[in-house]
Amino acid sequence: LETFLISTIDASLVGMTAMTAAESLGLGVVMIGAMRNHPSKVAELLGLPSSVYVTFGMCLGWPEKDNIPPQKSRLPEQLVVHREKYDNSNPVDLIKQHDLELGEHYASLGKNIQSAAWSGPITRNLSGGMRSENLGILKKMGFDICPDSVGGTSMLPV
Repeated sequence: LETFLISTIDASLVGMTAMTAAESLGLGVVMIGAMRNHPSKVAELLGLPSSVYVTFGMCLGWPEKDNIPPQKSRLPEQLVVHREKYDNSNPVDLIKQHDLELGEHYASLGKNIQSAAWSGPITRNLSGGMRSENLGILKKMGFDICPDSVGGTSMLPV
């Protein structure tokens, strides 16, 4: 598990650094997390060897200056940045405000989005076992992330 986490974090840092460098040159960048939706199909398409998987995809290009969509609102800093210790309070008002702002952004683009524009998809994705099959798929691809047992004790989360 540790090696898997380290390699995933390292790849993500490389992606973030490449994105920052590309944007500093005026390139547009889109990160594609959905590459993880079908890890074995992506590995097959790219001809990856055993124990290699795609962490993300990255699209680079010169954006059309007249066709750049407005930046959508981001989560308020109070929800993302924690000083000295983690703030575990329930920031319902901040989330509702962000849902409203993000919903207005999507509406301005002609998208019909639910009123819980951020919290709705996040709740759905995190409660529905999103990509729950990937552990089994990654094991078949050569990863031994969570052995069924070590010393008779299950290593899978309960």
